[in-house]
Amino acid sequence: MTENTAPPVPAQAAGMKRVSMDEFYKRIGPLNVHPTPMGPYHRDAGYVSEWRLLDSSRRLVGVCDGGTVFLESRYWLAEE
Repeated sequence: MTENTAPPVPAQAAGMKRVSMDEFYKRIGPLNVHPTPMGPYHRDAGYVSEWRLLDSSRRLVGVCDGGTVFLESRYWLAEE
């Protein structure tokens, strides 16, 4: 992977807004959510993690990937 290319946006993040790490954790911090890594592992992007509410809705509120030597973590939030 060259420095000007990045893995595509994870399918789980379609329609979500890309945000900074600070904005991501500020928004999900007060929510009752849990991250779940979704496979398979991608060499450049690592695992994609889905952040879902732990209530009966199991609504997807955020997605992150990265955190590898090849890619800094990227964060997306669902629109309210």
